[in-house]
Amino acid sequence: MNINTSEGANIPSAAPIYNKVGIFKICCAALVLALAVTSGILFGAGFDSNAMYFSSPATTYIFGGITAAVIIAAVILAILSKGQIEPRRCRATTLLQYVAALVLFCLFLQSVMSKKLLLTAFSLIAIAYFLGLSNKRIILNTLLGIGAVIFCGVAITQTYFDYGIPVNSPYKLLCQFGMAVSMLLIVSELRFELGGGRSGLYKLFSCIALTLNLSASVASIVLLAGGAQDIHYCFIPCLSIAIYSSKIFFASPISEASPDISTENSDEKGTDTDENVN
Repeated sequence: MNINTSEGANIPSAAPIYNKVGIFKICCAALVLALAVTSGILFGAGFDSNAMYFSSPATTYIFGGITAAVIIAAVILAILSKGQIEPRRCRATTLLQYVAALVLFCLFLQSVMSKKLLLTAFSLIAIAYFLGLSNKRIILNTLLGIGAVIFCGVAITQTYFDYGIPVNSPYKLLCQFGMAVSMLLIVSELRFELGGGRSGLYKLFSCIALTLNLSASVASIVLLAGGAQDIHYCFIPCLSIAIYSSKIFFASPISEASPDISTENSDEKGTDTDENVN
């Protein structure tokens, strides 16, 4: 008597749980583009690069309202979207990491020449983390990740004490909030390395970090084209994080039947599941 004990014999073919990940990525891209285009238009047409404020209070309220609406939409999107994705299941990650690290290396050179010791040290650590130089060493990678989080905090502090830009300037606030969410994004990545990752939080922080940092980057490019000076310490960190967090679009979904990534290698050594028992 032959009894089929294959794994699929007793389990009906279930629809994958990641069937809405594609919709999440499309909606996320729409939110990112919406705020980036809005930033380009408003900062190009209604922002005074000398005073670092919008020309009219109405423009300030419009930009603030649109930004808040996009963030709320991102939260709702992350809550409603189904399917799990994580940073370790990511295609084209290497290229994005290299580009983000290269952009950040420009900040490293500037901070060296300006003798900004904290920014120099932690930007170098963040570069090492972005490049994934210690992905196979959990403890070292965690330390580098903590250093990258501290780098974001140092960048926020550097931006805050840049007295050439008013404290409540919409541009400065946009950069600071973008870097603040970036800290949460890196912490979310580290949780996956330590075995306690949450896919929903990773999607949420990636979406918001990408949206805010790309918007800040577009605003920075517009301001630089308009003759603004000394905004590199705001612009470069935001651009680097925007590139790094865009890997959310390349993250592969985790199917219901997929083994955990940490056990993939061990599963390859398993025996054939289709056996005949006589």
